Amino acid sequence: MEGLEKSTKYFYMVESDGVKSKIYSFYTLPHENESFFFIVCGDTRGVWMDGKMQAKYRIGKEKPALIIHAGDIVKNGVKEEQWIKFFNISTWIHNATFYPAIGNHDLPYASFKKYFSSPNNEQWYSFDYGCAYFTILDSNSFSSPQLLWLINDLGKPARWKIVVFHHPIISYAYINPLLLLWHIYFSTLQCRFCFQWSLPLL
Repeated sequence: MEGLEKSTKYFYMVESDGVKSKIYSFYTLPHENESFFFIVCGDTRGVWMDGKMQAKYRIGKEKPALIIHAGDIVKNGVKEEQWIKFFNISTWIHNATFYPAIGNHDLPYASFKKYFSSPNNEQWYSFDYGCAYFTILDSNSFSSPQLLWLINDLGKPARWKIVVFHHPIISYAYINPLLLLWHIYFSTLQCRFCFQWSLPLL
């Protein structure tokens, strides 16, 4: 999609085989120094329906500009009905940009890629959003190509650098030196339900 203005609300509708969706909206990228609100969630899987409905209500109320999922979107990536169920429940992604990381329950890769695509069709990717730079990793397999890409990716300048992945690779007892080398302010990880700061913010 080209020719869109920054920090602007646009409306859209999807049509397939003559059937039209409701009218939804989204905001384009903010200006570099403009603040924005985003949500990171994870491990929605195919259970915890009460929690999902509460999250749906809160997200709908807060109206984030983007939503980042840290993996385990479904409980069993092979079962297509679980993916369909997720999209049926998760109507909040109609009005916000959605960026997923892949969790171990989302495997195999073919299932994940059926519903999500990245710029180069990899399981890892990055993007600018206003004053922040987001890096989404595939922690199921830290292959050499991904690590080489990551070292180069983290060298890009940004006021805020945010890394999202599923499995914890750091804890309160150990900070991964690669993250400190590039001044990563905080990282989010699921699977063990961790959220950690790498460096002080003030």
